[in-house]
Amino acid sequence: MTLDNTRPDTLLTRPTVHPFVLKDFRWLWIGATLAALAVHGYSVSIVWLVLYLTGSGVQLGLVLTVAAVPRAISMLLSGAVIDRYPPRSILILSALVNGALMTVILGLLGAGLMSLLALVLIAPLTGLMDALSYPTSTALVPRLVRREQLSTANALLHTADTLANIMGPTFSGLLIGGVGQLAGSPVIGLLGGFAVNALLFIAAAVVFLRLSYRTARTYAPSEPTENLARDVVEGVRYAFRRPAMRASLLLIALMNFAAIEPIVVGAALMAERRFDGDATLYGFLSGAFGVGMLVGSLVLNGSGVTKRPGQTLTMASLMLAVGLMGFGVVQTAVGALLILLFIGVAAAVVNIVAVTWMQAKTEMAMQGRVASLLVFAAVALDPFSNALSGVLGELNLTVLFIGAGGLVALGAVGTLFSRALRRETL
Repeated sequence: MTLDNTRPDTLLTRPTVHPFVLKDFRWLWIGATLAALAVHGYSVSIVWLVLYLTGSGVQLGLVLTVAAVPRAISMLLSGAVIDRYPPRSILILSALVNGALMTVILGLLGAGLMSLLALVLIAPLTGLMDALSYPTSTALVPRLVRREQLSTANALLHTADTLANIMGPTFSGLLIGGVGQLAGSPVIGLLGGFAVNALLFIAAAVVFLRLSYRTARTYAPSEPTENLARDVVEGVRYAFRRPAMRASLLLIALMNFAAIEPIVVGAALMAERRFDGDATLYGFLSGAFGVGMLVGSLVLNGSGVTKRPGQTLTMASLMLAVGLMGFGVVQTAVGALLILLFIGVAAAVVNIVAVTWMQAKTEMAMQGRVASLLVFAAVALDPFSNALSGVLGELNLTVLFIGAGGLVALGAVGTLFSRALRRETL
């Protein structure tokens, strides 16, 4: 049986099928996977390029901050753009611009003209493209699949991003280091890394071109406001006037502030100081967390999200809190690996359930703005969390993770008092 997914009304009368049966979702998943591989590979390439140019951790922090700040600021604005303009065109544009930026870096590096100033100018542009592409993919999902398919579709996209987060940096690091050593020149290795990034972005753009013109349809209000800023304010009001939606956003922000970033910073310190390990052990710890997120995605892919998303969010958040506290007191590397696996599963469940629930409850005309709020909630507090985690980690790792677990537990308990969240159903 074949489905005509160029007409969304035809899906409403057909039995629920796997999202991969739908051609447009298939192309979205493939394109998003290629783009994610490029983004995560670029995160390694840019770090090694800055270190090659300057050898300075301070300068590295400068370049990363220059990219992160405009990305966070423009994240809210991007939602209004997504609701006004064709999602298909936005995905193609962001992939092509990123591919062009990688090509510019290749040209400057190959000609011996690369400088820190050039990176400071290029980095914000890559951040702006990220601010457009991630919310656009999220906002497009409810337009391609039925409500019953949302959890599976989101789990598939989350699985792809998790795999890309594992494979992209690993392959990029091996490529840059391996080719550089074989050629006897770090520049050759860097050229190889950025060349692969450019090809992946261009390939993603080509795949996004295969999306049907139905995905170019906009759902803007019949009387759009005169400026984007007013649309952004409308989106924020839309979300925060709905108690359950407001609670979900705050829970995602809390999870990333008190769980994800402390793990990134604290796990490295723990590997070195508590377990007398090195970068290899840190890699295993990071990998265990990534595998846990992958397992959580696969579980939801197979079983779907419960009809009571509020209760699921509360239980998964409590699991996350227990895992963080356990990680703070664990005394063996094997125990730490197992706990991080557990934490990864809980984090994936919180993320996918929250995204799925908010998509299901959001009007089509507001999908872009709500998606941008979701991504903004996940990334806006990262710089503050990284700084605080570094300070607390230096003082006492147990205090860092007991405190992080306590914050997440408070958030989970807070959801118990949200009657709207408890009563919501999918």
